[in-house]
Amino acid sequence: MPDTGSSLKRALEDDLQAALAVFAEVEQHLAAGHAERARTSVSAWSVGQQLVHVCLAASSVATAIQRLLRKGGGEDESTQATRGLLATGSYPRGVATAPPGMTRPAPPTEPEIRTALAKARRRWEDLLPRRADGGG
Repeated sequence: MPDTGSSLKRALEDDLQAALAVFAEVEQHLAAGHAERARTSVSAWSVGQQLVHVCLAASSVATAIQRLLRKGGGEDESTQATRGLLATGSYPRGVATAPPGMTRPAPPTEPEIRTALAKARRRWEDLLPRRADGGG
């Protein structure tokens, strides 16, 4: 049975904390200069491509949660699955194919990664007023 809107709102705080932890990890990789690394043993993508993908995915989840809060309805299976990724505290790497729009054809520059990170962070911060007023 789909999750209700009220339980979605209760879970939002945990989701927000998980997203902030992901953003902090992206910042750590950028500060350490990891974005320039070409490939890892886990993925054919560069570290920079992986960081942009994580930011795009987190941004997409925040947008889906905003939409659900506006509707006041339950979650669909896709949103439950993506929120489940946040709940684990890590993203699986090299396990699946990224959906369209969540990839970059070439390794991004550091400013491009920071732009994707800022956009994702803004989308999550936009949830804060909804969290405070109960989603209205």
